[in-house]
Amino acid sequence: MNRKQLIFGILFILVLILSGCSSLTSPESMSPSDVAEYYFEGLMYSGSNHQKMYDLLSPDVKPSDYDQWSDGIAGKLNAYYQGGVSFQFMSVENEQINDNKATVLVKYKLIARGHPITKKVDVTLIKTDEGWKLTEKYSLGRDSNGI
Repeated sequence: MNRKQLIFGILFILVLILSGCSSLTSPESMSPSDVAEYYFEGLMYSGSNHQKMYDLLSPDVKPSDYDQWSDGIAGKLNAYYQGGVSFQFMSVENEQINDNKATVLVKYKLIARGHPITKKVDVTLIKTDEGWKLTEKYSLGRDSNGI
């Protein structure tokens, strides 16, 4: 292996390491928008880190049985996929923080048989000693208007 290949290999590895660090953000350092985005993306894509999603729920709404909760998310997503429904995350907007409470608006697309429907969900969070936490176990399909 020549010197150029070695340098390129080292640079490539450094880029991989540095780009992977953003996904390792601790819940304590996440903004309300970061929390909502991580949680909703986790609901939409198989292979998501359900443990980290679980850790983003406030103690008042966190299910006592993690495995059952995690299996439920995976099962719902699988049922959507089998029914020809997929999701596409769009954005988190309108972050508003008032003391230890925050709200954001999450937008995503529900795509059923090739027809996209934009969904908007008002998300409420509270600040705890462990960072921002969701005040509900949000799910996909319904938006803030109940549609």
